[in-house]
Amino acid sequence: MLIQYSKNKNNIIFLKIAPQIIFDKNNDFFESFSNCIDKIEKEGVISGIVLNLNNNKSVNSYEVKKNFEEKDPTNCFKKVEIEKSILRRFETLDFPKVAILDGSVFNLIFELALCCNYRIALNAINQKFGFTNTNLGIMPGKGGLVRLTRVIGIEQTLDFLLFEKLSNVKSLVEKGVLQNSADSLEELTSLAEIFINKNQKCKQPWDIKGYKIPGGASYQNDNPIIIADYSTRIFKKNLRNCPVYEAIISTVTEGASLSFDSASKIESRYYVELVTGDVSKNLVSAHFIQKGKINSGYFRPKNQIKNEFTKIAVLGSGLMGHGIAYVSAMADIEVVLIDTSKDNLDKGLKRIKNILSFNVDKGLIETELADDIFSKVNPSLDYSQIKDCDLIIEAVFEDRDIKAKAIKESEKYMKKSAIFASNTSTISINELNHFSSNPENFIGIHFFSPVDRMELVEIIKTKKTSAETLSYVFDFIRKINKTPIIVNDSPGFYTTRVFEKYTCEGLALLYEGYPAHLVETTSKNVGFPIGPLAVLDEINIELALKIRKEIGSNLYNQKPEHHLEPWDEVLNFMVNKAKRRGRSSGSGFYEYPKSERKYLWPDLHNHFVIQFNKPDQQLLIDRLLFVQALETVRCYEEGVIQSFDEANIGSIYGWGFPAFRGGTLQFINDYGLVKFKKRALVLASKYGERYKPPKIIDRMIESDEIFSQ
Repeated sequence: MLIQYSKNKNNIIFLKIAPQIIFDKNNDFFESFSNCIDKIEKEGVISGIVLNLNNNKSVNSYEVKKNFEEKDPTNCFKKVEIEKSILRRFETLDFPKVAILDGSVFNLIFELALCCNYRIALNAINQKFGFTNTNLGIMPGKGGLVRLTRVIGIEQTLDFLLFEKLSNVKSLVEKGVLQNSADSLEELTSLAEIFINKNQKCKQPWDIKGYKIPGGASYQNDNPIIIADYSTRIFKKNLRNCPVYEAIISTVTEGASLSFDSASKIESRYYVELVTGDVSKNLVSAHFIQKGKINSGYFRPKNQIKNEFTKIAVLGSGLMGHGIAYVSAMADIEVVLIDTSKDNLDKGLKRIKNILSFNVDKGLIETELADDIFSKVNPSLDYSQIKDCDLIIEAVFEDRDIKAKAIKESEKYMKKSAIFASNTSTISINELNHFSSNPENFIGIHFFSPVDRMELVEIIKTKKTSAETLSYVFDFIRKINKTPIIVNDSPGFYTTRVFEKYTCEGLALLYEGYPAHLVETTSKNVGFPIGPLAVLDEINIELALKIRKEIGSNLYNQKPEHHLEPWDEVLNFMVNKAKRRGRSSGSGFYEYPKSERKYLWPDLHNHFVIQFNKPDQQLLIDRLLFVQALETVRCYEEGVIQSFDEANIGSIYGWGFPAFRGGTLQFINDYGLVKFKKRALVLASKYGERYKPPKIIDRMIESDEIFSQ
């Protein structure tokens, strides 16, 4: 049996779903679990059941993939009800059932634990529990919401599912989700046997007549106010585009006033709506399938050896350099951190210490581990210290001449086999490559700020970059637990080039007379984490102006040198006339009072007069989305980005294109290529060449194609 089954001398049955057990199309979890129940029912004397649970990734993986493939709601509902009946059959067995959680437990496995009468867990700092599939637009659908509501009540269930999402042992014991904990598996087993001996006739509380949900039903006490508050908080956190959150609120609210079985059917209905809908499928496709495909090495050069890493060098300890050093040390790689002054090095080391202290305070790592990580970073003012490093990552100031100097200085000491990676967001890697005496071992690498939190890394290959170099850097990015996309050199590469279109369109709207607050709120309503004006303040308006000059005012139709686009006009005004350069300088499109929340600069519309008091909201949405999608297509057509998967993942993880839309190319697929082209032509006729559909769109329409994996 796939689920380990044993019975001890005290007639206690032990079931174990171990991490290494694989469930897939050929080994269905529910079939395996049902077979266990069949065997249990045929046993003679049974005292109880101990269900040993751990983080079996294949269970979650299989569930997600199965949902992704399901398109028929009616068929899906039938399957869900059958699967739930198996768990319910287990739950109502007439003897005590104990769940031992001796590792992190998520999603379906966590739902299974809730079927037991007594739940206990191993004390471990890194052990987490919860429903991570909400990030994929999927709510618990095998009875998890119904049971959790009956265990801890409406308010705590909503708080856990909507905002907390993951919790530790201590917190779940306090909530009442877990009844006890211990420091070893032996102690947990002993606690389980004690419970079984004392509770031979055991039912779930909700199966006992007269049971009431903690805190009351949805219409009782303060619950109507609590429920309304959670709906408001979802709206304020800009989560309205992900229906999973409203579905959770609705399931809990409706189910809390009904019987268990009726509530379970409501849960199934909302669950099926989610897993067969476009939003969930886009989220699963992006976060789970496409990202998994990239991280598995699908786009990595073939027939290249797997690389190991022991020691690297990072040149520059500033904003990017200290972050690269930190994530490398976290991955158990020794780092030589080079800078030109002790003061800079001290600042960089302090930033690393601050990140580690934050993680210790949050309980993410222990103090001893933090100290060990910090000890792997070796500061130096001496370039000769890189002599035994296999990889040198340059993260100096974003200036071509300074980077050229760093390349030349490094090559005095680098071993011939070492790889040099230049970290930049805009400077041509082919140009920088000219400064290298070993161009085959030279490559571009684009980390995103802050490095310790941003998952995406853009790898930029040159015309001369070898397959060995590309493979080496790919493996390094995976070693530090980031997601790499591979692009060819181009002004702005892929992510900066397309992201710039988003910010420029926001500036164009402001220039044309659209209210600044409307530009910002529309952007967030579309699904972007931050509006274009706010993000320009964060990255620095002066830097944005520099990027504009680096990339060029127009990649396709060069305008006269004196010609300025609307976004150039706005940037020039803010930097050169208004002297408002962004948040770091104290003022930009927003004001930043010390003791208050930021707010839009009141004088902004004295310079960019409002022309549209009642604008077409859909027009603004289309302009913001279409300009990015079209630029992505151009990058795809030019070979800058070479795959559907990398284009989508780059857009979501690189600059925050709404994940529920599946990425820039998937957005076009969902819109429909014919319809997309028609709308783009309308926008082009009114707002310029940037909306003109590339020729590849025509070719795809003629051959009835879509962008695909």
